[in-house]
Amino acid sequence: MVPPNRVLIESYFPVEQLSRYGRKEKKGRPKTFEMHYWWTRKPIVVARAALFGALLPENFDPAEFERILGFGNQVAPYKRLISESDGKTLRESASDIYGHSVKILDPFAGGGSLPYGGLEAGLDVAVNDYNPVSWLIMKTSLEYPVEFGSQLREDVEKWGNHIITHLQSDLGAYYPPHDQKPALAYIYAWMVDCPSCGMKVPLVNSWNLANFADDARSVSIEPVFREGTWEFLVKRGSPSQGGTCTRASGTCLSPSCGATIPNASILAQLQSGAQEQVLAVVTNGKTRKEYSSPTQGDLEGIARSSRDLDSEYEVLIAQNLIPTEEMPLHTIRPAKYLTYWKNLFNPRQLLFFAYFTRIIRDVTSALVAEHGLEYGRAIGAYLTLFLGKLLDYNCRLTAWIAQREGVLHACSNKLNAIQWDHAEINPFSGGSGSMASALKGILQGFDYSLSHLKSPPTQVTNASIYSMPGGKYDVIITDPPYFDDAPYGELSEFFHVWESRAVGEYFADINPVFASPVTPKDEDISVSFQRRGTGFSEALRGACARVSDMLAENGIVVLFFAHSGLPAWEAVINALHKSRLTISTTWPVHTENVGISNWSKDAIYTSLIIIARKRTNDTSVRAEDLEMEVEACLENCLKDFWTSGFRGADLVVAAIGATLRVVTQYATIQDKLESMAFDVKPMLELVKTRVAEFVALQ
Repeated sequence: MVPPNRVLIESYFPVEQLSRYGRKEKKGRPKTFEMHYWWTRKPIVVARAALFGALLPENFDPAEFERILGFGNQVAPYKRLISESDGKTLRESASDIYGHSVKILDPFAGGGSLPYGGLEAGLDVAVNDYNPVSWLIMKTSLEYPVEFGSQLREDVEKWGNHIITHLQSDLGAYYPPHDQKPALAYIYAWMVDCPSCGMKVPLVNSWNLANFADDARSVSIEPVFREGTWEFLVKRGSPSQGGTCTRASGTCLSPSCGATIPNASILAQLQSGAQEQVLAVVTNGKTRKEYSSPTQGDLEGIARSSRDLDSEYEVLIAQNLIPTEEMPLHTIRPAKYLTYWKNLFNPRQLLFFAYFTRIIRDVTSALVAEHGLEYGRAIGAYLTLFLGKLLDYNCRLTAWIAQREGVLHACSNKLNAIQWDHAEINPFSGGSGSMASALKGILQGFDYSLSHLKSPPTQVTNASIYSMPGGKYDVIITDPPYFDDAPYGELSEFFHVWESRAVGEYFADINPVFASPVTPKDEDISVSFQRRGTGFSEALRGACARVSDMLAENGIVVLFFAHSGLPAWEAVINALHKSRLTISTTWPVHTENVGISNWSKDAIYTSLIIIARKRTNDTSVRAEDLEMEVEACLENCLKDFWTSGFRGADLVVAAIGATLRVVTQYATIQDKLESMAFDVKPMLELVKTRVAEFVALQ
């Protein structure tokens, strides 16, 4: 075996700058991220740096590397185009390092961030993901813009506007003007009976509609009981009382009762068909959003949609336009209350999405007949993204966020909680979350890809890593599932039950998964209630073995991983070790959002970028000697990590990364009884202990 040429990322990586630019990018985001929601997307600036660092020699000028990445410009790095001269530098440098035109693979490509830079530079990049929603996202963001160009963009805009016009004509009457202005959103609460006194009680987390430090600018709802029924008055100022539902238990609003409404009662009532009530309507004022109680017209629009859904329901079912599949229990926690995917939508939303799905089918069918299967289904794919964006912002799992006066989309908390009070968007309002806004986001994403990506196009594949075709790759850069952070198979079914119904028949020939509304999960690595943690260890070990098989002898693996739990890291280290992959270096970089989607979860804000190669020896080390090496490593690195701003679980992850290179150099760890084993758990516990001791002294 020829000794590998070391590459830049093995000795240099501008962690602090990348963390800073990465955080900024997460707030601004490349437009391709807005085409369809995906749960984990690495910042383009970090993804480019990780890939380009594996394509440039170790002695490459750091200042030139940072220039290629776009550091120091007024324009955000992710907006910078990779010039032809920089692409040529990367291609020629990679050929010198690997001895031929470099071949790159991302087998867990997800939203497509990691391979993006390679496609921008005109490199040979293979892109794959097991999940059908991920596959569709990458077909539309990585493949189709290059393959079909600006004509496809024009046709997507044309047919997207056609759908808006037709749906507004068919369904616009269900969203009548509110006081002569278009409604932007409707705020609802589930209504349940108090088991003690029988009163109808709204389940509300907070009565706030607009929440500001200046109380005069705040707006809230005041519940008033009159003539045997509740009225919900909109008033200036903060709420006069707390919400009625916390920790999944309610409190009766009746002053003479005040009893607790246990979760078992709420559960039984929602499962048996409890109703919602609209509390307030949001409109645009001259200078800010305005809030008011629903009018009779608002209520009639809602009631009419419910009646019409009832009358059309059997026809819509027969046409396979309503998702009747059960949600995965426990993994999708609202399934405990609502059971079926269709129940995540109120009658007006369900009617809207059934019509939306049908018109995508009809338009795609006509386009396939006129332009052929390839081009017709490409347009259909973007119209399906259009559907997906509306699903995320217009269902019973959204919430109204008073602090920013907007809708928190369903996937922001990984479909992890039922929303007692929730929001419904008027899809024809033109505001945030509307059809016009969604189509604009898709077109902007198309424009971003069209301007950034080079030909020839990649071909995105949809397979598990275990069944991918053979081949050797010089660089494998990937972001595998993070243990129990996001159970992709179950989460993505929220979209797939609709999207497969919209265009499944036109994609089933190239992706058989689209023939079914149920996502494949048998070979999904991520942990869910249905796939426990022990399965993750085995699945990741098998995946790393396949990575090792597909890696060229002098190749390099660049692997992202983010988790605070030691069992997850134990699984990662064991998987790499058993696959004869040894770690040459690691870099901790802030890549994850700080927000509700990962609050209180084990997934954290720092990704550890692991650089690995095939192990070429079978050396052994005594456990006590390894412990001394780890101690010395921690002593050298913890102060630097602290100075760089790593705290809490992020500091633990950075420290684990620093010790990985030490531990994975050895094939076996010899314990004091002279038996041979490879048990990293004591080393991980040591890291955690030393980090705690270090923090205590700061």
